[in-house]
Amino acid sequence: MEAQASRTASIHELDDDSLSAVLLWTNASDHANLSLTSKRIRGVLGQPSFVKSRCQQHCAEISLSNAELEQGEYDEMTLSGDIYVDKLLAGRYHIDILPLQSVHMNFHEMADAISGELQQVAVEFFNMFGDPCRVEAVADAYVCHQENVDLDINDDESNRLVYISRFKLDEIYRDSTFVCATAIRAIMTSPALMNPGSNDPNWSLSIYIPDPDPYLKKSSDNSRPSSEYVREMAILDMKNFLRAGFHQVRETVSFGGCDYVYCTPTSLLSTEILSDPDLEKIEIVRPQPKPKRIVPDHAKDLEKEIRVILSQFDDLTRMQKVQENKLNETLRKIQECMEKVQETRQMIREVFPNGSAKRVEAENRQTLIERELEENRNLIRSGLDDSRVQFQYGYDKLKDEYESLIKSNVATHGYEVIIDSNSLHLCSANFDEDLMMILFSYIPIEHHEESLNKNFDTGGMTPLMVAAEKQCEYDDVNHERKVSFIKFLLSKGADLDVRDSDDISSLGHYRLGHRNKLDFLRTLLPERINREVINGQNRELEQLLKPLFENSVDDKFLDDGF
Repeated sequence: MEAQASRTASIHELDDDSLSAVLLWTNASDHANLSLTSKRIRGVLGQPSFVKSRCQQHCAEISLSNAELEQGEYDEMTLSGDIYVDKLLAGRYHIDILPLQSVHMNFHEMADAISGELQQVAVEFFNMFGDPCRVEAVADAYVCHQENVDLDINDDESNRLVYISRFKLDEIYRDSTFVCATAIRAIMTSPALMNPGSNDPNWSLSIYIPDPDPYLKKSSDNSRPSSEYVREMAILDMKNFLRAGFHQVRETVSFGGCDYVYCTPTSLLSTEILSDPDLEKIEIVRPQPKPKRIVPDHAKDLEKEIRVILSQFDDLTRMQKVQENKLNETLRKIQECMEKVQETRQMIREVFPNGSAKRVEAENRQTLIERELEENRNLIRSGLDDSRVQFQYGYDKLKDEYESLIKSNVATHGYEVIIDSNSLHLCSANFDEDLMMILFSYIPIEHHEESLNKNFDTGGMTPLMVAAEKQCEYDDVNHERKVSFIKFLLSKGADLDVRDSDDISSLGHYRLGHRNKLDFLRTLLPERINREVINGQNRELEQLLKPLFENSVDDKFLDDGF
């Protein structure tokens, strides 16, 4: 007791720098007692600079709350818990655990039922049976782990995916990748993720999508951050996992896709937490910047004018739609009133005897009401017809203005101005077949396919890609018009399997925003599946293709195709 009192007294006699240096190396379990002895010590322990120093000097103690696996709604399990640094709450984590290579369930459907992010991971890496066969590096690591531990793929207790859906530490700890990496390793080797008794991991693959959000800083003008900045912030989060023993999925980055990191128990436990020099040696793959498309000034001017005209088309169509809705609503109400008149007539017949004066008077009153309603209905119908005539007049006038603009520009600059100005893409975004036909009338027939399949806008998309993706935003409104427009592009030679710089086809752009709209997909796909179309990394279409062609394509073919 005297020795401890003497040691405490000697600590109080130290200057500020010396006191910080001593406290830096003390155990976190002693901090609570020491803070009770002096306000000065409490002040040092509570300083952000002191907390950061303990993290940077690898003195901080990382621990997890006791967490147990919870059974999910389906066959998956979840694991959530708190992260502590020096006995203080510092963050939280959440994990979804799914069985792999099970013949009893559809892996994609299970993932989709849990979250959109997990469904994205499932489609990117796994086939419908939960076999991680779609990305070579991940597939090889998985097979290597199986061989290393002699894993029976039918052993559901050990053959599982650990998807880390959330890993967040408070800002003060995020600068220390050592603290983050230590917490990650602690999670991956926690008792809940180990087989009881054997101390072997009960999982075979782990995947995480680096999260840029905690690192993003708001701009002074609240503008949207650039994609390059967001990616760099995601890389900061990625480095935590790389230091812990995860690996970047390079294949998806080369296609411009999402950043992922992965590990298996074999790869994770065969390495230690990386030092700063070792971490710096790891090459982080970034997507190649897209080449900037140089657009001539005269094409830019034409694009601006076309945008103005298309905006006028939109305004005209929207106003007509609003007016038609109002008139149709009035017609609906008139119809309801007329039905009530008929109900009233029936009541009159039931209440008053035939030929009575009251019955005649009541029926005459209903006849007057019915006549007035009929007159109003005729007026509304006439107004509806007039509004459609006015709309068609306005539409034709804008259409003539549009054609005159195209004609004069083609006469001056040649048909190439149509392609350079993104006119085809603008019309595709509006689903206007009439305007698109005008454009094609000025493009030589031998260049139709080229103008559709080798014509990429500033976003790297073809007209068909624009149309397929735009369908996502408008859902089922004017569905037939959109289907007709897509068929028109296909009839002009639009190729389904042309890909953008991110290696996504028109089918892929459609799939990004559609889940179960098989009727529209039938427009995009021929009656008989072309194996090359579905085999060229159109993996995201598996769940749409299978039910659509279940009578003509067997499971094995689909599995091979994806």
